[in-house]
Amino acid sequence: MNPNAIGNPRVSVVIPTFGRPAMLARAIESVLAQTITDWELIISDDEREAGEGWAVACAYADRDARITACRNLGVAGQASNLNHAMAQARGEWIKPLYDDDELEPSCLETMLDGLRRAPGAVMACALAIDVTPRGTERAEKIGERLPLEVIAQRDAHFALYTQDVDIGIPSQVMVRRDVIESGAAMTNASGMPTVVDLLWYANVLRHGDLLMVNAPLVKRYQTGHDSITNNLSRESLFEEFRSLRRAQLDLIPAGQSAPSLEEADQQLRLIHAALELRSGHIGSALRLFGSTPVAGGHRLFAFWLLRRLFPGRFGIVARHSVSEQLMDRTQPRRRAA
Repeated sequence: MNPNAIGNPRVSVVIPTFGRPAMLARAIESVLAQTITDWELIISDDEREAGEGWAVACAYADRDARITACRNLGVAGQASNLNHAMAQARGEWIKPLYDDDELEPSCLETMLDGLRRAPGAVMACALAIDVTPRGTERAEKIGERLPLEVIAQRDAHFALYTQDVDIGIPSQVMVRRDVIESGAAMTNASGMPTVVDLLWYANVLRHGDLLMVNAPLVKRYQTGHDSITNNLSRESLFEEFRSLRRAQLDLIPAGQSAPSLEEADQQLRLIHAALELRSGHIGSALRLFGSTPVAGGHRLFAFWLLRRLFPGRFGIVARHSVSEQLMDRTQPRRRAA
């Protein structure tokens, strides 16, 4: 903790970083540019030996008492570095920001304002702006979505399991600190190295509702750097996602009629086929389309595709406006489809 820090801020921005000093500086500058000042920034450096990234973090910490630089000297990796940063947080809310991403100036203010109106939420997610290596920006479509929508805790895991909600990357979320402290930290689950963030969301949402802030508030840079995903075969990825689906299915409340694992697996293959087709890999797409005979999987895929084409429509679980969410939550809600 920075010894010059004063009081407890409303939100703690945490940046886990590893060997990308220029990107780290850009991420830090986006925090400094926020429209509110009631924040702290914790930078956790995962390099085994102090390098340029550590020098950048320390330089900013020396200039601003709200910034703390620390080193993760324990187990290395995405999950442990993020957890190390979150363990230093003092704010009511924690805002992850990966070092290759960037916050829009109104990000913290907009998300905190939404969470103030949704007292049952333990996590908020915002839309993103994708930035290509050439600098082209493309924001996620808002469509017919309301500015603030809530998926109730009882429906959240059904939505995750059926691909009915896109929470995005950790830089797009804000999480209540007491939920993390109660045990909902990011874990290195065996056999699921590339979906640790999705498993983390599922664990957090055991504790409350999901607030969707439908505004593009985070820039995701497509850097082209190597990742775990790039080094796994398609079948390895499918098996990993199948393990994730199994974990998500176990969290769906009794009484909700969830699709089978086979149907969820077929949906995933069809989604991958659609993405392959969009990338121009026609042969691969046709092979994937031809290997999905399960009717239930086709239905789930159709809802996913329609929701992508027409944001705000064709949801499987109900979305509630913030005003609805503040009403008597004991009344039963019907599914949107």
